[in-house]
Amino acid sequence: MSSYVHGIGSETRNSLFHLHNGRDMVMVTTCRHGKSWRELQDNRCDEDNREYDRYDYETLLQNSTFCLVPRGRRLGSFRFLEALQAGCIPVLLSNAWVLPFESKIDWKQAAIWADERLLLQVPDIVRSISAERIFALRQQTQVLWERYFGSIEKIVFTTFEANHVDAGDALHLITF
Repeated sequence: MSSYVHGIGSETRNSLFHLHNGRDMVMVTTCRHGKSWRELQDNRCDEDNREYDRYDYETLLQNSTFCLVPRGRRLGSFRFLEALQAGCIPVLLSNAWVLPFESKIDWKQAAIWADERLLLQVPDIVRSISAERIFALRQQTQVLWERYFGSIEKIVFTTFEANHVDAGDALHLITF
């Protein structure tokens, strides 16, 4: 199963809507993001919100094998870390996204990339992955979460390490 949650006014949201079949491809969207979501809502918000309310997001993530992670409006997307934390294989919908700690992590062992211009091919891509590969990818998401992303301290120390800063120096920088 793949899952994805997104908000108002996204071309990605409008395209992913067509992938939802309610069985093995669940794409839930909500317009309830930010303080001014009511002013920004479009004509699909009511329907999207009703469908979104049918699911518990955390449970959906934990029960999904693949989680779609389109690039955000900035350099990344918090959906990426949500996917890792849930043990869900991130399917990155970005053609030029630089992932964190690339000098330390072989992301091909934990994530799948899909061309953001070819979203409708995503179901075929994820369905073509063998059960053995899925198992290995899911295991690696958990290893990476525990080792590098499970706490602020781990993220900070990995950042220093990736930038070749001594851990003792890093601790001194943090405490002063």
